[in-house]
Amino acid sequence: MEIFFSDIRNLNEDEAVSSGTSRAFGSCFASSLLKLAVFKVYGISDLPAIKKEENGKPFFPLFTQIYFSLSHTKTHVLVAVSDFPVGVDVENITPRSAKTISKLATEKELADFSFHELWCLRESYFKLMGEGELRRLRFSREGNKIIATDSSVACRLYDNIPGCAAAASCYKPNVLPLYISEVDSKLLIKN
Repeated sequence: MEIFFSDIRNLNEDEAVSSGTSRAFGSCFASSLLKLAVFKVYGISDLPAIKKEENGKPFFPLFTQIYFSLSHTKTHVLVAVSDFPVGVDVENITPRSAKTISKLATEKELADFSFHELWCLRESYFKLMGEGELRRLRFSREGNKIIATDSSVACRLYDNIPGCAAAASCYKPNVLPLYISEVDSKLLIKN
């Protein structure tokens, strides 16, 4: 498994290498980063066709052995490619009201994680599973280990994306990379 991110501030979507899977800002850059990741990890030069399962989870119908997950904010994109199912999420760290936080997190969770870390864990877990209710997903920390709602799921937080929290989840505890790789944003736009 490899996880990549890129800073998309100051980029023009009209210049993106790939079209997006949605109309949301950043989607085309997430697809462009996915294309680069698939080439780097699997040697496939053209981005394979993407379809969605009934639950909305994207997949490559012609390369079912390759799993991926995408996430994007207004400032960054995050992509994981793997031989195993995976979920990733990135969130900009922005102020949240105490009222909002108290509705979405328990005191125990907030003792173990920042609100943004917790939200990224929930989103990455949800993307891995393809189902569930985000507010009901629970996480705790035992030393350096993150314990998910389903103890068979491994989770990791990443703090090297400026101004963001990021997380990844998968079923294989030893495949989550310790670090994620930054990709120059110039590689996401047409020359």
